[in-house]
Amino acid sequence: MPKIEWDPSFSVGNALLDEQHQKWIVIMNDLHDTLMEGDSDRLIKASKTTLDGMADYVRYHFSCEEEIMREHDYSDLATHQAIHEKFMGRIEKHQQDIDNGLCVLNSKIMRSMQKWLQEHILQEDKKYISDISPTRK
Repeated sequence: MPKIEWDPSFSVGNALLDEQHQKWIVIMNDLHDTLMEGDSDRLIKASKTTLDGMADYVRYHFSCEEEIMREHDYSDLATHQAIHEKFMGRIEKHQQDIDNGLCVLNSKIMRSMQKWLQEHILQEDKKYISDISPTRK
């Protein structure tokens, strides 16, 4: 499972959102490193800590992104919010499973979250570029 590498194709044309996406990628890559170390004791501790941190950051990022969309009257905001809510539900389910000792983060979960993030930025977030572009107004 390779790390996510930021490249210009991920840019959504908004410096704040691009910076937040880059930070999210760093969080994902840090967890990737922990998984690759193979230290199960560390992974158990890191699973909860990292996933909790990721959940907090994702809530913050989604809030900022949705506020920018609102400010620019993004026409598909409700659909985008629903996508965000569904992903948060997935993270919360993983948190509950970890809290209940049912699992630790593993490569399957990480691949799923990495894939979601990449596809979300490259497909869903790209849809609002023209609406939030500084040259629009």
